[in-house]
Amino acid sequence: MELVRCLNANNTNLIGTLRQNRRDLPKELFSLKLTTGQCANAYDDTKIMVTKWKDSDNVHLISTCVDGEKWVNVKRAGKDKDVPLVVHYYNMNMGGVDRADQMCSSYPTERKRVKKWYKKSFMHLLNEAVFNSYVLHGKCGGKLSHLAFRKKIILSLISQHNVNYQPPKKGRPLIVDCSRLTER
Repeated sequence: MELVRCLNANNTNLIGTLRQNRRDLPKELFSLKLTTGQCANAYDDTKIMVTKWKDSDNVHLISTCVDGEKWVNVKRAGKDKDVPLVVHYYNMNMGGVDRADQMCSSYPTERKRVKKWYKKSFMHLLNEAVFNSYVLHGKCGGKLSHLAFRKKIILSLISQHNVNYQPPKKGRPLIVDCSRLTER
């Protein structure tokens, strides 16, 4: 909520989803049991609106620029459906970051067990760079799938930097120059 208040104070509007366990959010809004199609709103003193809408699951949104009482009729899967205006604006403008996070989560490079923050950050940035190059590949007319594109990058890096590395063999090392005692 602090970030939302800061953005709102600097005349920057936002619409976004949020988790219901965030601090400083109205608890009574999230404890409401809604049926499909119902919507409930809570307003802050600084015109920040938190919305809970029940579609197939609960959807939680925060907004500083859209009135939560307005509804709009949209066509979804060939059917007309009434949705709150804040949900419609979010779906209309959802783009880069949400889609990139969704696509990058398919093939994550960062591991949960890595304890060093800089290693996690590096792996996340590497994952984002590979996804961005995949997007550019698609915009330039490439036809590879996301997985095939990643495999092609890996194979090209291996073939380019292969120095005939052989991992060490397991077990005791073989001693070639060994003189054994053959007599008593």
